[in-house]
Amino acid sequence: MGVGRQVPIDPKLAIFRARSWLQDCLKNHEKARCNTARHGIPHLMPRRLLHVGKSQNQVKLVDNFAGIQHSYVALSYCWGETRHVVTTRSNYTQQLQCIPWSALPATYRDAIEVTRALGFTYIWIDALCIVQGDEQDWNAEAARMSDIYGEAVVVISAVNANHVGFGCLNERPGSRSFKNKLKRNDHDPTHLLVQEPTIHENVLGTPSLEAQWPLFRRAWTLQERILASRILHLSAGEMIWECASICACECGHLESTTAVTSRRRYDLARLESMTTLERANAWDELALSYQNRHITKDNDRLPALSGLAHRFQTDGLGQFLAGLWSEFAISMMLWEVRKGRVSGASVAPSWSWASVQGLLTRNDPIEENNSFQAVLKDFHCDPATSDPYGAIVQGSGYLQLHSPVLDGTIVRSKTNSHMMIRLSLDIFAFFVNDSPIEESLVGATVKCLFVRGLETAPSGRYVEAVVLSLSRDLEHYRRIGIAHLRKHDINRASQQSLYLSMEIVTIR
Repeated sequence: MGVGRQVPIDPKLAIFRARSWLQDCLKNHEKARCNTARHGIPHLMPRRLLHVGKSQNQVKLVDNFAGIQHSYVALSYCWGETRHVVTTRSNYTQQLQCIPWSALPATYRDAIEVTRALGFTYIWIDALCIVQGDEQDWNAEAARMSDIYGEAVVVISAVNANHVGFGCLNERPGSRSFKNKLKRNDHDPTHLLVQEPTIHENVLGTPSLEAQWPLFRRAWTLQERILASRILHLSAGEMIWECASICACECGHLESTTAVTSRRRYDLARLESMTTLERANAWDELALSYQNRHITKDNDRLPALSGLAHRFQTDGLGQFLAGLWSEFAISMMLWEVRKGRVSGASVAPSWSWASVQGLLTRNDPIEENNSFQAVLKDFHCDPATSDPYGAIVQGSGYLQLHSPVLDGTIVRSKTNSHMMIRLSLDIFAFFVNDSPIEESLVGATVKCLFVRGLETAPSGRYVEAVVLSLSRDLEHYRRIGIAHLRKHDINRASQQSLYLSMEIVTIR
């Protein structure tokens, strides 16, 4: 229980509190933490913005802000399956003149009203500010997401709307509450409002609770939230403010909780103080979390995270390779699928987490390449666009390693349904497939890359191997899973003189 405030049923009555949060952040919070956008004045403008005007018939698209600086708001939301107005080449001229208020879906209209109420003239909405169906324009703007969301004075987050027609200023359901009068004396009565609390942990970085909000299940919105200096979440129950310095809400609960100090799991303000190894581990945690989010087009899987890759990049990480960083590529390829599937489209090489959609994990922290017995001899990825952190040319990515290897055969366990890899007559490794179990794999010959060798097991229990299958053209390998060899089996392998050979292996 804590001291709080009553939340109005009509969200439009609460805009004054959002204005106060914004002004407090702009004037009083540490510049290095909150004011990435220089007190709201961006130094890099989006190519296009929506001019919101002061009335319904004044909304229009504005093009070309070269040499001009304006504060602007950005919107983070779910498109959903609902058809809605977008900017295309065919309606472009009309959009520059006026966009009818009646043509705008509810979420856009509500975001525009909030933008006006906060005192701003411009808002960036992707469907209207990027020319849909124009691949060149989409690629150019997708590569600028780091600047677009990072430079916005505030990002409006429609967390509760699962489609664009839902809106984000709907009348609130209200919480159960009652008033009681307390008398300290006959002349000084005090009114006490007792109210059912709202769940706020969603914005404090708890993944299981974040999944309750539709917006936090969408892949694109992860970087939109992290890149933003300030976010105004418009939830079903109240408005919630999030910046690098504070987290606040209308009812007052978040100001009183000690959990606020850990509210942002991925705080970009901390990047500059991180070592390269810490940065690599932060990236990997973020990437694996991202892979469990929904994305409509598999081809967007790398572009939807490219803005964050721009911000993470530093010389110590090396070259960006379809979601991995070259100086840590050996460690970063040791991800494991808990629940998921290999993408139907070849959006990334098999060694990249971006080739799989689902719940991924890893067993040990990221380490530098020189921590392994395997050596990364060569690597390559061809960007599909001018963005080196976005999509790659299909089939262009490969890693070449000089690594300890063992050949094995996939078999099914006699005691359960698990698949194993037989490395010798009585030595087996547990096999975790990247895709749902395929009977066709049983009996297949595979190559196991024990990148650490057999001597070192960092967890003290087992060593991991990347399981590879030879391609049909017999020219390269592809990753199909991870194998675990238990420590007591390692000792038995040594007794049987089961030693690893060193081979140069190319993986695509």
